[in-house]
Amino acid sequence: MIPRARIVHATPGRVRLKIGSMRGDRGYFDGLLSMLAGIEGVRLLQVNPRTGSVLVGFEPGALESFAEQALQRKVFVLDQTFDPDPQEKGAGTPIPGMWVGDAVFDWRMLAAVALIGFAIRQMADGKVLSPAVTLLWYAFELLERVGRKQV
Repeated sequence: MIPRARIVHATPGRVRLKIGSMRGDRGYFDGLLSMLAGIEGVRLLQVNPRTGSVLVGFEPGALESFAEQALQRKVFVLDQTFDPDPQEKGAGTPIPGMWVGDAVFDWRMLAAVALIGFAIRQMADGKVLSPAVTLLWYAFELLERVGRKQV
């Protein structure tokens, strides 16, 4: 029986496939590399046997050709529907915000503002060295994360 591969992430010219049934099988993935190397239009082919994933970089329109070649060589059958692994849904995604009007309210911003307020209170009480500095450190770490663009 030919293993099934499914698309878990796709961008123009790049797709990540998961072959869950073959996860951990180094021999299978080494064979996959040798059997699919040199397919026209494929610029990148990387495998990770530990996670059961295949990263394919390709020229426009070459994914279909790649999938056909994989099927002809009996390496895998590509399920072209995009359905991330249920165990991986939410992995690496930002903390969800709350919609307020037309904007998204980020809870990290509120936490950072609260930490700055607590730091100011600690400084006013004369506890400048440890508690105030620590609270400011945490606040600026949160603000830095808020400022990063999520890709």
